[in-house]
Amino acid sequence: RGRYDIVQFGKDFCDFDASIHTGEMNWLNNYPWAGERILACGNRWGKTLTASVKLRHHLLYQARRAKYAHITYDYRCLALSMTVPMARLAFDEAFYGGLNHPLYHQFMVEDECRAGLGNPQPIMVVGQSGHGRDSCRSELWARSTVKGARFLLGTHFDFMDYDEASRDVQGKKLREEVLLMRLADREGRIDYTSTGNGKNWYWELFMEGRKDETHGRYYSQTGQVYENPTLPKEFIEELASKMSAGMREQNIYGGFADVGVFFSHDALQDCYAGVDYPFPQEPKKKHRYVMSGDYARKMDKTVILVADIDTTPAQLVFAEEMEKVDYPDQFERTAEIYRTFNNAPLLADETAMGGDMVVQLLGLQYGVNVTGLQVGGTQKSKEALLIAGQRALMGRKIIWPYVPQLRELYDQLAFYTIEDKNIATDWVMSFCLLAEQLQRTLYREPDIIQIFEPLVGSIRRDWETGRVYIPGLSEKQIPTEMDSIT
Repeated sequence: RGRYDIVQFGKDFCDFDASIHTGEMNWLNNYPWAGERILACGNRWGKTLTASVKLRHHLLYQARRAKYAHITYDYRCLALSMTVPMARLAFDEAFYGGLNHPLYHQFMVEDECRAGLGNPQPIMVVGQSGHGRDSCRSELWARSTVKGARFLLGTHFDFMDYDEASRDVQGKKLREEVLLMRLADREGRIDYTSTGNGKNWYWELFMEGRKDETHGRYYSQTGQVYENPTLPKEFIEELASKMSAGMREQNIYGGFADVGVFFSHDALQDCYAGVDYPFPQEPKKKHRYVMSGDYARKMDKTVILVADIDTTPAQLVFAEEMEKVDYPDQFERTAEIYRTFNNAPLLADETAMGGDMVVQLLGLQYGVNVTGLQVGGTQKSKEALLIAGQRALMGRKIIWPYVPQLRELYDQLAFYTIEDKNIATDWVMSFCLLAEQLQRTLYREPDIIQIFEPLVGSIRRDWETGRVYIPGLSEKQIPTEMDSIT
C-alpha cells in the first residue's frame, strides 16, 4: 500500500503517529506527479519531516514515470538548500530515521553511505551495493546552491526537495538554468518547500500553481502553524504577539507579505547569498573578534553575537539566545563566551538594567572588556544605532550563512519597522550593536559617541551631521567647540 500512498508508507517505515496533520497528508499525497510542487508554510509546520518521509519513500520505490522504470541501477534524489547545514535537515532526518528503523534499515547500504557531520557532500545509499546494470540502487545527496550550484552540473536527478527556496537570492536563475535541466533527462520532479519571503520569484512560482487547475505542471499549497497539533495554541499565539503583521502572515499563516522598509531586503539577502561556512565556528588563536549583547530578563530575549573581524568582510561565527535567565547567569555565560573568543570586546545595551550596571558587573566582577550603551535613552540614539546596522548591511560589512540558528536574525531584520513597540527586536538590536562595535574596533571611530556624566547626561555625536548632541539642550546652546569632542 505504501508504494502509492506516502502517508501509509510513513506509518509503516517512518513511525508516523497520530500527530501527523491533514496539511502534511495533503502535501505528501496530493498531485504527486506534478512537475513542480510549491509549498508555502509557517515556521514549525512540519516541512522537514514530510520531506524526509518522501525522500525515503522515493529511494525505496524509485518513484518515476513508467518509461524509465527499467533504469533500476541509477536513481538519484537531492536534498537542496542554500547551505549544506540547511540541506542536511531533511537529509539527516531521512538517513538517521532510516538507520534507526528496523524495517527500512535492511534496505540501506551502510558501507557506501557518507553521512558524517564533517562530510561536505553527504550521500545515502538504498538498495544494492555496486553500480552494475542488474542492480537496484538509489542515492540521496545533500548539496548547497553556493557558487551557482556547480556541484550539480553533469548529474541527473529523479527528484529534488529544495528547502527554503524563497530565501535564495539566485533561486529563480538556478531553477531555470540548472535545476530543471538536471531533471530533464528523466522527466524528474521537484518540491519547493519554504516559508514565504515577500512578493519575490517564489511568490510568482506559487501563483503559477494556483492558476494551474489541472495541476499537470504545478501544484501549490499553504500551511498554517495552527495545523501542527504538537504545538499548543497558546504557544503559537505568544509567538505571533511578538511579530509584525507581515512576519506573522508568513511565519504563522504560511502566506506572503511585503517585507519591512527600514533594512534593504536586497542588501539583507546579499549578506548571506553564496555564503556557506560551518556555523558556529571554533575560535582561531590569532584572530580578533568582536561581541555584542542585547540584554533582557523578563519580557524579551537576550541575544549575544560574535563576529570574526580578521576576515573580509567580517563573518558572524557565533550566536546565543537566552530567555528568562537571571542576570548573574547571563553575565557568567557572557564572560565564558568572551574568554572563548580571545577576549572579544563587548558592546552591550544596558537600557533594560538602568545606568551602567552592565559595565560595573561584567567589567569589574567578571573581567570582561565591555562598553555599555543606553540604546533606549532617546529615540535619536536608537535611530543612530539602527543606522549603524543599516550601513553594515548596505556595505556588506558582516556576512553569515543561512542556517537554522540564524533564521530569527533574518526574519527580524526583514520585517523591522521603526515603530517597533510591540514586536521582538532583540536580534535586530544585537546585530546593530555588533555593527557599531565592528566600526569602533576596525576604524577607531564610533558611529555613536556616548559619555556618562551625571551633570549633563548622555552626550552623543549626531550620526549624520557630526554635531554633538546633549539631551535637554538645543543645538544653539551647545558650543561649536564641542564638535571636536573625542
